[in-house]
Amino acid sequence: MKTNGKLKVAFFITSLAGGGAEKAVSMLLDSLCGVTYELHLIVNKLEGPYVKSLPEHIHVTELGAARLRSALPILKQELKKINPDVVISHMMENNLLIMLAKLTGRFSFKTLLCEHSTIQRKRFKGANMLRSWTYSRSDGVIGVSAAMGQEIHSVLKVPENKVHVIYNPVFDSDFIQRSERPCTHPWLVDMEYPVIIGIGRLVREKRFDLFIEVIKELNEGMNVRAIILGEGHLRSELQEKINGYKLQAKVELAGYMDNPLPFLKKGNVFLQSSDIEGLPTALIEATACGIPIVATKTHTGTEEILNGGSGIIVEREDVNGMVDAVKLMLQQQRSEVSPTYYQKFSSEQAAEEYSSLIDKLCI
Repeated sequence: MKTNGKLKVAFFITSLAGGGAEKAVSMLLDSLCGVTYELHLIVNKLEGPYVKSLPEHIHVTELGAARLRSALPILKQELKKINPDVVISHMMENNLLIMLAKLTGRFSFKTLLCEHSTIQRKRFKGANMLRSWTYSRSDGVIGVSAAMGQEIHSVLKVPENKVHVIYNPVFDSDFIQRSERPCTHPWLVDMEYPVIIGIGRLVREKRFDLFIEVIKELNEGMNVRAIILGEGHLRSELQEKINGYKLQAKVELAGYMDNPLPFLKKGNVFLQSSDIEGLPTALIEATACGIPIVATKTHTGTEEILNGGSGIIVEREDVNGMVDAVKLMLQQQRSEVSPTYYQKFSSEQAAEEYSSLIDKLCI
């Protein structure tokens, strides 16, 4: 419990891999005041690109379980050592695990569970029933978009007074500076052809297979190139698709980039091809960088970000619709966003809202 008058607040996430949830946690830990809270981070594996951005004052606990589902005994052990006032868990598996640890270990800490993907995403049979039972017993559940907050209440039946909407932090104090750094990728230096940018983990729900189909179709009547930034277990499969279409000179899987912003500043169109999003970080960054946008309609997040006019939204899996929309957006000029947009998704705003929730729980 309180040490030197500070509340002990522990964040729980699987790792600090290069996803939106992991980035949000690292930014929150950096923004929440170390003077006010004693901050802890519990991970199963201390790995991923955001490890290096952790502030020195964060107390890190690595569970090291072979699989997350087998981590319960170790987690309970470590929670007894930390003895937190509040645990803030991120993503479904961790949310279920922390509630199981609390209920079976009879801990008294408060819990905030954060969902980062639409509730309508296909899960294992009984997932929603299990989430409904456990989430309703939490002290609060956070959705990272307004639509997701509605899903948590309407689909999972979590009482409305326990549901909170807090946008993930995306912008920090050096966002603009990082966006203005030079981009040295040869396709974006010579700009011989228009370049389409895609960003995200190479996983099924991001539908980069369809992204590649769009580039193939576009190259039937014109010359375009595409750069996909991100890593994931589908890299080999996607590269085979690129090779099969003979698009090696047109599509590059460029891997994970610490700073994708210069690509968004130089590219001609940003294409989001996802089936599912919670609050797509790359789309927020693309909007801020002013690149023309084509985005698939996801259950949550996308429409809230684009807010009715800064891009074209097409139906999921609609390759022809994406092709037509990209052609239109290739003719568009870059745009600018207002300062209020930066504030909406700023690390300071998110930290303030999390801090307010934490303090209310511990009164």
